[in-house]
Amino acid sequence: MIVARHPLALLVALAALLVLPPPRASEAMPTPVRVVREELHGRLHELAKWCTARKLFGERYELYELVVSLWPDDETARTSNGYERVGAGWSPQGRKRPSNLSAGGLPALRTMQEEMATWYTQAIEQACRELPPEMAAAWRARARSDAVGIAPDSETRREQNGETKGKRPDGKTGWILIESQRSRERRPMLLKAAQKALKGAPKAKPGSVLESEKSSTVSWSTALEGGLARLTGITDPGELEQVLRNVDASFTFFRAAFDREPGAFHGLTIHVVDDTAKGNVYLSDQPGVEREWLRFVTPLIAVWVPQSARVMVKSPDPTVRLEAGPRMVMGAHMGARFGVQSRMGWAVEGFGLYLTWHLTGTRMINSVRESQYGEPEEKADLAKRLKESGADWFAEARALIASPHAPDLRLLLGKTVNTMTPEDVLYSYLVAMYLVEGQHEALGALLPAVSAVKDAEYDLPFATHLGFDIATLEKRIARWVEETANLK
Repeated sequence: MIVARHPLALLVALAALLVLPPPRASEAMPTPVRVVREELHGRLHELAKWCTARKLFGERYELYELVVSLWPDDETARTSNGYERVGAGWSPQGRKRPSNLSAGGLPALRTMQEEMATWYTQAIEQACRELPPEMAAAWRARARSDAVGIAPDSETRREQNGETKGKRPDGKTGWILIESQRSRERRPMLLKAAQKALKGAPKAKPGSVLESEKSSTVSWSTALEGGLARLTGITDPGELEQVLRNVDASFTFFRAAFDREPGAFHGLTIHVVDDTAKGNVYLSDQPGVEREWLRFVTPLIAVWVPQSARVMVKSPDPTVRLEAGPRMVMGAHMGARFGVQSRMGWAVEGFGLYLTWHLTGTRMINSVRESQYGEPEEKADLAKRLKESGADWFAEARALIASPHAPDLRLLLGKTVNTMTPEDVLYSYLVAMYLVEGQHEALGALLPAVSAVKDAEYDLPFATHLGFDIATLEKRIARWVEETANLK
């Protein structure tokens, strides 16, 4: 579950060789859809030949890039656009979009592209009538996205696909995702909201230890009262005041970030000790604690005391102690208001890391495990970088999704915290950031729907509440990362 770890460093470069990964779990294709896609494949090649005959070489290049995105192993499209075959992968070195040597055929090309996009979306709609609801929702969403690639000059299709005119990373005005536009507004707002929440947190006052909190194994040296929480601890009083301030700020920050009330607690209390073993001994004295549960939480650095609104923080690392309280409480807010459950590893890690980072500036508590013997070097390297202080998680995530090692979102959605890899944790952080900044208004309906999914049928809730199936969502997140890379 929750293990103390350090944050990560900037990835300096991407490998020039892009090796094609094995088929992803999200690419299963029902027969009615496959028939339509095969016809689209042929039609795109025919249109590319038409462009060649009219010397529209730049347009042919764009068509073949679309083909490559939909059929990555299409050798004709790859070769035409300058990719070089290297083993099982393709090298993009030397790729360059050529110029059109004639403009006379452009109006006719645009008409044919729009006609093809219309045919394709209608054909997919017809195919979807033979599919179960979750598959139908996924392929309708995918078709809407693909149609933009077929007819990229259609403003109506781009708007229907959630795009808007805005400033691109190169400073020029063009089409960007509406999520990217929202991030330009939301990211600075979230940073300011966190600062305001911390600044406005009430000053801690001396408190008293309740009889129910006393124990023969731990003698609390400090007791404090805050605005919405109280605290007992045995570490530095100044540190304990900051822990309580961070916890109180989580309520205000959550309200500002999501425009909804945080979780409600009666008697919320944070216990802080500087020794994991000492915390475990204290827990063993508490009523309602079962031996099996205690064995499970023994290595954890923060845990809710059973049948109470009390959090035990037990870590020798002061930076972890500062982060653990608000991290646990923020997780409870996400559970109370969005239905996030412990078995949703991506949500527990992603939202927990991203939201708490705004308050503490650290990402010490995550499930990035130590690299194991025999593990691939790149995986071990990422795990090591994730633990380094001063890490740029966004830059690392940006590099990850552009690499062959990007996690499959569909598989990630079904993982528990204990089964997540370093790549999973990093990608979860990115997905949470994307949702909080770009899709926050949909979270109230989306997250409970995802929590209720059975048999990994995740396309339906995402298509219903965001308008995108899993495969399309992966592509949008990758594009959003590029379009927001220069945001602070």
